[in-house]
Amino acid sequence: MRDKIKQLLEMKSLVNQAENILTDNHSDLNEFGRLLDYTWKLKRGISAGISTDSIDAFYQRAIAAVAIKAMHEFNRYGTVEVQDGQIISFREKQYCKDGWINGGIYCMKCSILASFPMVKFSLEKDFMEKKLAEMKLK
Repeated sequence: MRDKIKQLLEMKSLVNQAENILTDNHSDLNEFGRLLDYTWKLKRGISAGISTDSIDAFYQRAIAAVAIKAMHEFNRYGTVEVQDGQIISFREKQYCKDGWINGGIYCMKCSILASFPMVKFSLEKDFMEKKLAEMKLK
């Protein structure tokens, strides 16, 4: 019970932080995104009834997005396999009659890269494929 009260009080204190970020013309809106992510995790820690499997799946999909483009008769690009609006794999370059390619435009939470080593790497091969594999294990 004490932990829940502590979490609720922390969440309440974060409201002022959020307001300050949104009303300060010089603040970084990425901070607001990090704050939202943090408060969501706090809120989920209060009770198992806070969320559902479908809400959790939606939240996980919202963590990162990739622009993809439909192509016809191509072999210059690798393909992106999509199922139910979600990327499930990336494939190497080969001839494809009809398919999707990675458009090279990404939108993701800054925190998603926080634990990844900051050395030269391929976002698609080294990072996204690893994340897809982790999601399949869940």
